[in-house]
Amino acid sequence: MRNKMLIILLIACAGLIITACTTFQASGLQVGMSSSGTEVLGNFSTTVYINKFFGASGGANLLNLGASATSGPIRNAIDKEIQKKGGTAAINISIKYSASLLQMLLNSITGTIWAPATITITGTIIRQN
Repeated sequence: MRNKMLIILLIACAGLIITACTTFQASGLQVGMSSSGTEVLGNFSTTVYINKFFGASGGANLLNLGASATSGPIRNAIDKEIQKKGGTAAINISIKYSASLLQMLLNSITGTIWAPATITITGTIIRQN
């Protein structure tokens, strides 16, 4: 009986971990100058891996200590994409903040001390005329 309960508990925990993917997404953002009188240079998609501490992967952090851990890498990634295409700004930016199963497992193993996550950024590069 006890072994049966343990197996059921393990299956329930595994199911919870597999289905508990956390995600944040923001769309329609703009970085750079005004988008009037512009030439579209192309679209971009980039992925950034970040490391936060004292919280959940893809979720909230203790006392919001790691809140600024994502803003720098996101801005740097967008700036690199703008430079690659020779643009002056990025529009229609979409930012998706999530955690994979492996990242959530690593977060659990470290007792929520280390909270790795993935940020996917897409958008359109423009050049102002």
